[in-house]
Amino acid sequence: MDLVAIGRRHVTLLSLVLLTAWLPAGAIYGQFFAADGTLTLLAGLSMLGGVLAFVVLWAYNLSFQTHLREDQAFIRFITSRTFLLWAMILGGVHLFFMGYQGWLDPAGWHGGIPPISLVAFAFFVVGYAVNLLGRK
Repeated sequence: MDLVAIGRRHVTLLSLVLLTAWLPAGAIYGQFFAADGTLTLLAGLSMLGGVLAFVVLWAYNLSFQTHLREDQAFIRFITSRTFLLWAMILGGVHLFFMGYQGWLDPAGWHGGIPPISLVAFAFFVVGYAVNLLGRK
């Protein structure tokens, strides 16, 4: 593995950690926090979906490591249609619980622009439908 790939991986992981530490601040995602500062049920479901999706996609990434190529059963499972559809479902769960409350209230959209969670969920639905209907 070259130094650029290693650097990219570290920058990506560092960005993920910084975003995770910064985004849940009460001022940004106030709907995820109760009055006493604890996380709500929706926040917990969103975080659970996000963490599970991350772990599943990390496992998918492992299938491309050269030292794992010998494990054909693992490769067949991780690249199967079923695995991909479940991985996508976890990402969809994360997006859904992250912002569905504001999706049907266009008056509350900042600048009239749909929330990023709605746009991302729309991409999820299209991608899921394509994989569900188009892949064998």
